[in-house]
Amino acid sequence: MAVTITKEQLHRLPIESGGALILGIFLVQFDASYPTGGEEVDLSGYMKQVVDMKVQSTEDSAGYDFDVDDSNFATAKPKIEVNWNGAHLHNLKFKDADQVDGAGTRVNITTDKIGANTGADITVTSTEGTRGVQNAAAVKFAEVTNATDLSAVKVRCVVWGLG
Repeated sequence: MAVTITKEQLHRLPIESGGALILGIFLVQFDASYPTGGEEVDLSGYMKQVVDMKVQSTEDSAGYDFDVDDSNFATAKPKIEVNWNGAHLHNLKFKDADQVDGAGTRVNITTDKIGANTGADITVTSTEGTRGVQNAAAVKFAEVTNATDLSAVKVRCVVWGLG
């Protein structure tokens, strides 16, 4: 299968020497079987060559990161690689005597509660993806695995090209 491309806007600016500079905005919806190495976005029906392409996330692409492979710009068939760093947990650590919630409030390690200062550190362990500190460290996202169903994922692409 392949991505579905919906043209949202297409503007042509004629060039004196011939041809045109093209600015296009396209909605790209991925399919149910992502191929390793990226999904080809065939824009050859709109332009002869891609000069640059930027991918903007939409509400349907939360949690993913997108890289554009420019090796096929000359044929107007760039690829979009989809990356994901997966669900993971982080611990939240308060050092003894750190301010937690306002003046005079301290971590109380003895009772595992926020309260009086007792002279020790406390770690609040995350037990599911919605608790603790999320995305605290900068990590390199990894490409999603081959055949991943991304049919619910859409991105908006702003593309400059020559026609």
